Amino acid sequence: MAEQKKDAAAGNDAGAEKKEARKGGKMVRFRLFKDNDKYKEPVFVGVNGKGYLVQRGVTVEMPESVYHVLVNSQIQMDAAVDYSKEMESHGE
Repeated sequence: MAEQKKDAAAGNDAGAEKKEARKGGKMVRFRLFKDNDKYKEPVFVGVNGKGYLVQRGVTVEMPESVYHVLVNSQIQMDAAVDYSKEMESHGE
């Protein structure tokens, strides 16, 4: 009986989160790259104390803030690669 109550409570929390997302912010659909090597695990994103695990290889709906974290992360990775290449060329 306790397990059912826990499951029911978890379901209510999930429903509340969906309502909050609809009320508080825009939801967007996004697909993360997936391969069978380095990029196969889900990606953890934390925004304002909430954690999200974003699946790779499938289009998922997420709060716009999570999408922005993912996009900004990729922009910073690209900038880091460019900077690293620039530093290598100055070292030669």
